[in-house]
Amino acid sequence: MSPTRIPYFDLPQNVRDEVERTTGEVQHAESVGAGLNSSVAAVLQASGGNYFVKALPSDHRWVWTQAAEADVAPYVRTIAPTLIARIVVHGWDVLTFEA
Repeated sequence: MSPTRIPYFDLPQNVRDEVERTTGEVQHAESVGAGLNSSVAAVLQASGGNYFVKALPSDHRWVWTQAAEADVAPYVRTIAPTLIARIVVHGWDVLTFEA
């Protein structure tokens, strides 16, 4: 994977609409430079609060890591940010966490 991030607002509108069903309207998104496993990694400022999202195309070879992270999320709440939603839609796999 390229270390270059795709900005959150470059995700397809229909994917962002699904994210915003959980977060509320996103006013600002800032890409995160650390880590290389996600095409999109950003902190969102939304009407519902602040969130961290990470996303991969659904056909990406590392998308299984998104599923694994979502599966373990309920067991690591005391040491990790809470997973708010996993959205698999329109060719994207998106995890949304509390920030």
